[in-house]
Amino acid sequence: MKKFGMRDFWNWVREADCQYTVFAVNSPIDKVSQAIANIYKRKQILEDVLSAQYTDSPKIMCQSIPVISVRNTPWTIVYLIPARTPQADYALRVSKKLKTRMITFSGEPDSEYMSYTVVNNGEIREYIQFVGFGEHAPVIFHSEIRSMPEFGWGDVNNFDYNQQIFQEFVNAFCQEEELYVPVCYKYLLPRTDLKRSPPVILRVAKCSKGKIEKANLVGDEFFV
Repeated sequence: MKKFGMRDFWNWVREADCQYTVFAVNSPIDKVSQAIANIYKRKQILEDVLSAQYTDSPKIMCQSIPVISVRNTPWTIVYLIPARTPQADYALRVSKKLKTRMITFSGEPDSEYMSYTVVNNGEIREYIQFVGFGEHAPVIFHSEIRSMPEFGWGDVNNFDYNQQIFQEFVNAFCQEEELYVPVCYKYLLPRTDLKRSPPVILRVAKCSKGKIEKANLVGDEFFV
């Protein structure tokens, strides 16, 4: 059975305890990389940064955005970790510029915040957001695609159950779209110049090895 969905990535996020936003864009990696460079005002695109063994990449300034294409799918994944800017606005702009579909995923383990958005040609088709999964946790839901899933709101101890329902809801759509989000992340290297930000390499976790067709880094200055 082919591997689709967010499960590997969510497991890594919880272990790494990091805030994240991920864009899944139904468009070729070269077009997505250029759109990200324009919208995020980055100056350079470094292509094919992963070795044949998918272990690491050339050094690059840390103010960079990984953009990768998933093997045997039409999806390109954009990694924004940590996510500190209004990513929803950027997602709409990317989708509208490329005239394509996007799925965005955001979350923060500490606050149990999670959101998921389906965008088509700059228009939101489906949106779900949680801050916690307990009895009085707020939820926002809008969809032109599906009905809202049933959660176990009656018991404040139903956190694990409600989180499972949410993740199954998201992964079901990923399965339909044949979308897999690999565990791909930047790893900080020791600082070589006190006047510059420390460089990074791009790494892929073992669970996602072989899933990446091509990886680019979109940034401002490179140490190659």
